[in-house]
Amino acid sequence: MNNVTEGLWNPNERGRNYNSFNNAAPEEAVRAEAYLRKFPPVTHEGPSEADKVYIRANGFQSFKFQSLDESWVRVSNNVIEFKGPIVGADACVLSLKPLLRLDHNRIDLTGKVGDKLDYKACVYYEVTIKEMSFNPLTVISVGFATANYPPFRLVGWNKYSIGIHSDDGRVFENDKFGGRTFTGPFSAGQTVGCGYDPKSGRVFFTLNGVNIGEASKNPARHPYHACVGADGKAKLSVNFGEFPFVFKF
Repeated sequence: MNNVTEGLWNPNERGRNYNSFNNAAPEEAVRAEAYLRKFPPVTHEGPSEADKVYIRANGFQSFKFQSLDESWVRVSNNVIEFKGPIVGADACVLSLKPLLRLDHNRIDLTGKVGDKLDYKACVYYEVTIKEMSFNPLTVISVGFATANYPPFRLVGWNKYSIGIHSDDGRVFENDKFGGRTFTGPFSAGQTVGCGYDPKSGRVFFTLNGVNIGEASKNPARHPYHACVGADGKAKLSVNFGEFPFVFKF
């Protein structure tokens, strides 16, 4: 752990033992550290009042993804295309605004948090993998991150983020090492769901409509944005609830 900034995963340390395929170059961890110093992550407990007003006025359009480089990632409606000609050139995109349930105007954050997760109170979205490269293999990451997450990192590798990766199904939570065992690999034709309880900070994932469990070991309340990434060619379709979810609450 020496010489690794808190919240940054240095793949040279233990990542090769835990990730079955591609890892970021170690200089990318250093680059991410510099990026986060310049653009500090947003860490307050929930969406700002201004965000809430915007979301309620604009509905699902509030969650459309933003590409910072159209030559690398193209976003059209809720379809995201990673063009990645080079495996290992990681990229991710975040939703425009943090996720907020649209079926009620207020989320009660003051009540008692129980042991049982109330799925109907969670924010949730699903990603269907339409296409991906298998030779060489593209690694896809799906999860949550706060604003100002480094756009050249897969979700889960840096502070205030959590995600699962397609190559080995491991979950990464602010993880500077190499994740932990969570589920199996997933690929084209499959649907990954991501849920977050804004009251407790707990995160869960689904795969093809099946709840595969809670993933957050250290739950924390953040204004989480949807975040998806890839290190090669892939096409993903995202559903925030405009259409029926594969997972049935």
